[in-house]
This record gives sequence, C-alpha cells and structure tokens, in this order.
Amino acid sequence: MQGKKKQFNYEKFEPSNMLLGKILSRIQAERRLMIIKSAVKFAVFLLFLIGSAVELIPAFEFMRNGLIESGFTQYLNLLFSDFETVVIYWQNFLLTLLESLPVFSIFIFLTVFLIFIESIKFSVREFNSFRQKLIINL
Repeated sequence: MQGKKKQFNYEKFEPSNMLLGKILSRIQAERRLMIIKSAVKFAVFLLFLIGSAVELIPAFEFMRNGLIESGFTQYLNLLFSDFETVVIYWQNFLLTLLESLPVFSIFIFLTVFLIFIESIKFSVREFNSFRQKLIINL
C-alpha cells in the first residue's frame, strides 16, 4: 500500500464563476496603481526641478557677491588691463587668484546647479515613463 499514490480528483475543485472577473479587476487596479505611482514620482521630481530652479538665482547672486567682495574680479581684471605684469609675475598672480576665490559660495552654487541638472534628468525620465505607462494602459 505504500507504493501506491492517490490520484487527485480535479473535478471536485472547479473555479468559481467570479474568479476571472476578480482576476481581471485586480489586474486593472494594479495598472491604475502603477500609473498613479508613476505620476507621483514625476510630480516629486518636478517639484525638485522647480525648487532648484528657484534656488539657482539666489545661489548665483551669492556666488557673484562673493566674487566681488573677495576682490577676485579685480584681480581677474588685471589679466586684461596689465597682461605683461601678469606674465612676469604669473605664479604670484595665480596664488593671489586662488587665495581670493570664494570657495564656499562657489560650492553652494555648484551644488544647487547639480541638483537642478539632476532634477531635469530625473523629471524627463519619469515623464517618459509616465507617458509610456499611460499609453500602454489606455
């Protein structure tokens, strides 16, 4: 008796008439959820894009003011007004330029600019993904 396997009777277990409808409605709900998730991701990256674009102007002003206040622009003007002296003392000139460079304000500007560029990249990617999912599920 141990070697003998019982055969399963499939006729006893038939799916209900509503099973296909439930499966199809669940698939449709998942598609809608996928579209909503994609739209939310696009909206978040779009908000980052708008926020970083707004912050780009004050960051640029901060950097510009730092360049002016530190005297960097005046030293840089020497390059155009007295080029011969700059060529003679080029090592001291470069050191003076580097010392007067407002590193923090440039860092802030470049950080905001990088966030802006990355936001553009992610917004475009999410928009294309959202549009593709919307077209497929229509």
